[in-house]
Amino acid sequence: MKTEYMYEFSVLGSSLSFSHAAEKLFLSQSTLSRHIAYIEEELGESLLSRSTHYVNLTTAGEIALDAFKSITALYDGFLEKLSDLKKGCKGRLSVGTLLSSTDRYMSVPLCNFKKAFPDTTVSISTYQRFEVVHDILNGRVDIGLACRLNAPECFDDSLGCYDIGRERYHAALPKNHPLAEKEALHWEDLDGKAILLFKNDILYNSYIERLLKNHNVSPKVRIYTEQFETIKSDLINSNCITLVPEHIPGEITMRDIVFIPLEESDAVLNISYFYRKDNANPTFKLFMNTLKEA
Repeated sequence: MKTEYMYEFSVLGSSLSFSHAAEKLFLSQSTLSRHIAYIEEELGESLLSRSTHYVNLTTAGEIALDAFKSITALYDGFLEKLSDLKKGCKGRLSVGTLLSSTDRYMSVPLCNFKKAFPDTTVSISTYQRFEVVHDILNGRVDIGLACRLNAPECFDDSLGCYDIGRERYHAALPKNHPLAEKEALHWEDLDGKAILLFKNDILYNSYIERLLKNHNVSPKVRIYTEQFETIKSDLINSNCITLVPEHIPGEITMRDIVFIPLEESDAVLNISYFYRKDNANPTFKLFMNTLKEA
């Protein structure tokens, strides 16, 4: 039985007037009568007792009226929830972020998004840069915050990105390093010094190597740290230098480590949201719209 016929009967059963019901439903009285006849034929019961002067519900009609009202209300509620799901209003969003930059770049957009769509579910995981991009490509994360290096080889054709910030590199080095007293550094200051790179981030390493080569900088030695959490001990133990975005010294305090800005026009990188271009999650699309409208 068509749900629209149930709704039409509910309107008629509440008004007990074919003319009023037909007017409210934007139907002709003959069309409404035909639809009610279809219902009665399918149920094998008369739902209305009619004469030229009145329309009343039969006992079966009273039962049908209550049932149809409940069914159509449930169906309308289902359609509303389904519509919200298709729009992403009640969907799920998985977000990956860099631990060091969550507060600076992620807190406000997520707060705005949850305020606009309170019924969505957002899960947040923290990563290192190379890990979040890997999980985006593999579909484990809808969108992730990471540093975007300005080099062609750092892009995958399936990835899209939305830049939200631009930062200067800072050199991180131990307080007892020969360069620790300087207020600013230049590429040539790094010549002949020990440089710390990231063992698992090939793209970052190749990008830094390119910058060093462009400025004729030859490191004394290259040391590879396992992960972000081991930077401090590796810097101190090897008395070396590593390059980090400017939000790192702004949000993370490392005792015995100093951060000095690198004053070069090309010593910059973008902070970006990365995502798969083919991501069909409607909640992800809502988040992107909220992000761009902010």
